[in-house]
Amino acid sequence: DGVYEVRLIHNPIDGVGSTSLFYQHHPLDVEGWRGDNFPFTFNIEDYTVITSDSVHLPPTVHLFMQATGVYVMNFLPKPAESVPGTERTPWYHRNVDYDEIAFFHSGSLYGIPMPPGLVSHAPQGVHHGAPEAARERARRKFDQYDRVDWSVIAIDTRRRLTPSAEILANDLGQH
Repeated sequence: DGVYEVRLIHNPIDGVGSTSLFYQHHPLDVEGWRGDNFPFTFNIEDYTVITSDSVHLPPTVHLFMQATGVYVMNFLPKPAESVPGTERTPWYHRNVDYDEIAFFHSGSLYGIPMPPGLVSHAPQGVHHGAPEAARERARRKFDQYDRVDWSVIAIDTRRRLTPSAEILANDLGQH
């Protein structure tokens, strides 16, 4: 009951980078579909997290969905690495092939709160990751935490992303 807008984002055509389609019904409320698009819903609570006791696993282990040039990963609450001396914090790195976006939904990382609604963007080729102070804190407090309590959805895309004026106006300047 109502009008539903689906916005298609694409390379600009005559200066316009999106197209809006309007439906009188919910576009995902279907019994079947003919075509190349397959709408579906997935409850993130049904996702099973892969863990390791002795190695901080690379992000792609948490891959949920893949399309040409795009990866979607779920970082969800899980048992922390338990073998003493294991580096638990994501390493400082750069991704030369993909822009990385992370949507922080909730939780904390070894006692440091993750603000819900925060979005981070690491452009291709830019070094990023947990600062050394966070890494040292995780080492010092190794025995105090046995879980990673975060809920983050990450999207890596080969296509470079350009922040809009609205995004830049709300930039916290942390990266």
